[in-house]
Amino acid sequence: MTFQEFMYLRENYGDAKYSPKKLQKDLPANFSYGKEQQGKGDHKKATMQVKSRGKTVDTDMKIGGAHGGRDKYSPSWKATHDKHKKTLSGIDKEVKSIQNEPKREPKNKDTAKRMARSFNTRAGKALSDITGRGRKTNVQGAGNKARRRMEGRS
Repeated sequence: MTFQEFMYLRENYGDAKYSPKKLQKDLPANFSYGKEQQGKGDHKKATMQVKSRGKTVDTDMKIGGAHGGRDKYSPSWKATHDKHKKTLSGIDKEVKSIQNEPKREPKNKDTAKRMARSFNTRAGKALSDITGRGRKTNVQGAGNKARRRMEGRS
């Protein structure tokens, strides 16, 4: 018995149900496995692809394992496929939870209100410069700070 025959019996691959083309039926819409590529020895691999905006793009997710010719795939193809399926369902779940969150309105969505607040702040500062009292209700002294600002020495 040759080593390859031994490995064939050991791996017990030969089941077409692990074919990436059959496994991809379990994937969400717009996902598929691309063309198989030769790996080391009797191993092959295929890249997961996603169809987006009419284009098919390869992802960094790969499926692979021993391959013994036409429709003879090892169970390792299925194991990797199950991991991908779990990852994609987790992503879908997270996206749906984000989409279902209530949209929050920003506190300062009214531009006029923002501008008025900004104007009030600048106007208050100018008034405090002129009076020398500051923007608070308590008296701030003789107004030296305001005088320095007016003279440009601040």
